[in-house]
Amino acid sequence: MSFLKNPFNFIKKANNYFNLNYENYKKFNKFLKEYNENQEKTEAVLSALIDVYVENQTKLDQFVERHGEDQKRTDDLLENLLENQEKNKAVLSTLLDLHAENQRKTDDFRDSYNSIKDD
Repeated sequence: MSFLKNPFNFIKKANNYFNLNYENYKKFNKFLKEYNENQEKTEAVLSALIDVYVENQTKLDQFVERHGEDQKRTDDLLENLLENQEKNKAVLSTLLDLHAENQRKTDDFRDSYNSIKDD
């Protein structure tokens, strides 16, 4: 019970110990408050990012859907183009045959005319 011999010294040490613990408590309390504020800011940022992600995902889904529709239309148009190309080849072949026949008739007519003219 040496603290009873010099109570002023005991009170001074107790006061220093209390002040030290009180300062540590204030620092800890400040840290917790800042942590909570940062946590709220982080949650707000994450919430905003999630909202943007959902919006972008919706836009992406719509784009993919439109792309599928466009791809189907492109495939249909390509199929029609190939069919038309086959028809055009058939018509061109017929026209070439007609041209060859007309050319032959023209040549025959010219030869006939030249033979009559020469006589």
